[in-house]
Amino acid sequence: MVVLAVVAIGILSACTKEPAGKVSISAPADLAKVVSPFKVQMAAQGVTVEPASAGVNDGRGHHHVIIDDNLSPKGQPIPSDVNRLQFGKGQSEATLDLAPGEHTIRLFFAKGDHIPYDPIITSSIKGTVTEQRKVSFSEPAIGAQVISPFIVKMAAQSLVVEPATAGIHEGAGHHYIIVDADLPTAGQPIPSDAQHLHFGKAQTEATLDLAPGKHTLRLVFADGNHSPYDPAVTSAIEVTVTQQRKVSFLEPSDGAQIASTFTVKMGATGLVVEPATAGVHEGGGHHLG
Repeated sequence: MVVLAVVAIGILSACTKEPAGKVSISAPADLAKVVSPFKVQMAAQGVTVEPASAGVNDGRGHHHVIIDDNLSPKGQPIPSDVNRLQFGKGQSEATLDLAPGEHTIRLFFAKGDHIPYDPIITSSIKGTVTEQRKVSFSEPAIGAQVISPFIVKMAAQSLVVEPATAGIHEGAGHHYIIVDADLPTAGQPIPSDAQHLHFGKAQTEATLDLAPGKHTLRLVFADGNHSPYDPAVTSAIEVTVTQQRKVSFLEPSDGAQIASTFTVKMGATGLVVEPATAGVHEGGGHHLG
């Protein structure tokens, strides 16, 4: 009986495979309370993190994070969706933006084909999001077609909008709109130019004048030093400018030297010039000098 028991234990041990390595979430800590968006840092031990594009290589792979959900069936690739985040570029840090409440964050290590190792290399933490910071465009709508110039309305959630002159306060700051450009580097002040529109007086409404065509508008929340929050609190929409309305002086030219009596010629683009007696018509009107 003793001999049989020893043999059985030996067979069981041989059949029980150990995971090839370990993964862990180094930040945030288990049971932490966080403000969303927040950063997640992923660590790996005994395996090498590499991009999925490197292919399927033994002992190598990349991270997947699954939020409040279970793993796919055994041997199946982990899908990529709102609750299953793929880090196939070899990332070891990510920003999560979750709704207030309790959440379970599971970390898995997968091969280049996105299939988890067998035995599974995994770890998990639980945490509570106490508040979710957001910025958004309340106008125009996503994908809207607009006539330029047009009004943009900006909203903030769980943030205090205040003038830049108020200084740096946690959870407070002001808006920037970035037009057709990428987000700036974290920790660096956002410039103020034609593509980076600064609303340091705590404005929540602005008028944009853009050329016809598609444009991407990014709303970014910055502190009193004009640096974006880290992780960034941002949102983006795409709009299409169908027409740009303009008025201009055709004569005289800007900076011209003129006599005391001179002729002024006025031009209008995307507008119909008509007498005031014609009434109120969209896109129609008259000049005021």
